[in-house]
Amino acid sequence: MDKLLLLTLFAGVIFTSCHQYVHVDNLEIKKVYSDILEADSLNGRFYLIDSIENFDKKSIEQSDTTYFIAYNDETKNGIWTNSLFDSLTTISATKLLSISKSDSFKITPIHYSFSLPYFSKNKESFIIYYNYYCGNLCAEYSLRLYKKINGKWTFIKSYFSVVS
Repeated sequence: MDKLLLLTLFAGVIFTSCHQYVHVDNLEIKKVYSDILEADSLNGRFYLIDSIENFDKKSIEQSDTTYFIAYNDETKNGIWTNSLFDSLTTISATKLLSISKSDSFKITPIHYSFSLPYFSKNKESFIIYYNYYCGNLCAEYSLRLYKKINGKWTFIKSYFSVVS
């Protein structure tokens, strides 16, 4: 009896831990961020902080839905690569600060920082930590919900947002 209980608990732990992420291929990850950035309607090339936001957080509960972090080979180390982005150049936070002018609060270049998307089980929606800095009193930090509508990832709402 004790062995059966122990085996059941062990199997439950293994089953639960195997579903802590959703495998997403590189093309879909690239599409997610392409759709997000296209909706921002910004022209030009900008920086992306290379460390992935909240990389250690494997799931998020929001509005009675559990969202699981996306996983793919390009991002498995918690660092973004340039191959996933057409209009962003990855850069370390240290390097970004080093190229800022003497007053980094006012002259820090425009940049983003993202988490990986956290997908619903059916992959029809995801939430993401979104950070955008565009200068003094121009920034946003939010947790955003996106849904796929007519083949495009579309912003639906923010669960929280801090804007300056």
